[in-house]
Amino acid sequence: MEQMKEKVEQGKSLTHQELMKLSFLPLMHSRFNRQDLIKEAVELAKRIESEPKQLQVIAGILTATDKFIDEKYAKKVREWLKMTKVGRIFEEEKQEAIREAIARTEREKTIEIAKSLLDLLSPEMIAKKTGLDVEEVEKLKKC
Repeated sequence: MEQMKEKVEQGKSLTHQELMKLSFLPLMHSRFNRQDLIKEAVELAKRIESEPKQLQVIAGILTATDKFIDEKYAKKVREWLKMTKVGRIFEEEKQEAIREAIARTEREKTIEIAKSLLDLLSPEMIAKKTGLDVEEVEKLKKC
């Protein structure tokens, strides 16, 4: 898995044999949870540059893991396969926007917590507890 992941990240093509291995990877005995392996294999396959190869591997994973795959996740993957290329790109951008919004909300909550602690703890302790930089906490103190 790691070798295939590295090749995909470098934009290199996977061999026919590697594509087949990726399709069957979730069936192999592993110390990892089978559902996690399925998701990891599908996510890696989505990053393959060649769309036909990408679709072939994902369809192979769905077929090979039919007896094991979580039905909700399988439905989500099938819907993704049915989308056009533009639809898939839009969906991925939407998911990224959702992740960014969640991260912003979490950061805003962290800042509110830090503000509420300004009268109680030192900036260093607040930074340690919240994960903010000491400089950020000092700026909050000045506001």
